[in-house]
Amino acid sequence: MVDPFIQEVTNALLGVELVIALVLTFLGALSYRRTGNPKLAWVTCAFAIFLGKSSLLLLAFYQPSLLSLTVDLWPVILDVIVLVVLYLGVVRAGT
Repeated sequence: MVDPFIQEVTNALLGVELVIALVLTFLGALSYRRTGNPKLAWVTCAFAIFLGKSSLLLLAFYQPSLLSLTVDLWPVILDVIVLVVLYLGVVRAGT
C-alpha cells in the first residue's frame, strides 16, 4: 500500500503539471499564431501532449473506475522538470 502522504504529493504535482502544461500550450499557440514559426508549433504540440498526459493521470487518480493507471511520484517530478526546461529553452531561444 502506498503512503497517503505520497499520494497527496503526487496529486498536487499532477495539478501543478496540468496548470503549467495548460498555460504553456496556450502561450505557445498564441506565439505560433503571432509569428508563424514552425518550431513553435512543434513545441506547442509537446506542451499539448504533456497536457493530455497529465489530464489522463489526474482522471485516473480521481476516477480509478474509468482508468486503471498507477501514478508514481518520481515520473511526475521529472515531467514537471521537463516542462520547465522546455519552457526555458523556448524563452532563451527567443531572446
